[in-house]
Amino acid sequence: MNIIDYIFWFSFWGIVYPFAIYPVLLFLLKNIFSKDVLKSNLFRPEITILIAAHNEERYIEDCIKSILNSDYPKEKISVIVGSDESTDKTNSILEVFSSEYTNIVFYKFDRIGKNAVINKLYEYVKSDFVFFFDTDCRVENNTISTLVDNFADENVGGVMSKI
Repeated sequence: MNIIDYIFWFSFWGIVYPFAIYPVLLFLLKNIFSKDVLKSNLFRPEITILIAAHNEERYIEDCIKSILNSDYPKEKISVIVGSDESTDKTNSILEVFSSEYTNIVFYKFDRIGKNAVINKLYEYVKSDFVFFFDTDCRVENNTISTLVDNFADENVGGVMSKI
């Protein structure tokens, strides 16, 4: 085989593996090693939702309202929002929410980026369970409860949702 053949086969498998072989491999491994998660709709711990926001006046209100309107017990939800030097009405919207609801707190930061805001907000978390939301998230009524149900199983360390 010459160098062109090696390049061809390397490229071929580089394309085929992630789209054909890897998904089949994951499917097989899941069926071999997976076990059922013990869920409980009685498990309702305190949770914290972290949101990093930068100029999100179009989205932030609906995001927070969807959280507050969920079926999860309101007294067990803390929402911590970090404004990443927003220059629109995001801060004023958050001021209204934080004055109306004791479980919503927001902090203003210099422009440091989403990851840095999340890291700084994490310092204020007091609960064992933390969820990370973007402002364009709108949770359905049972989304938070359904996610938390999975944590009744002590072997579950993380849960993800496409909301």
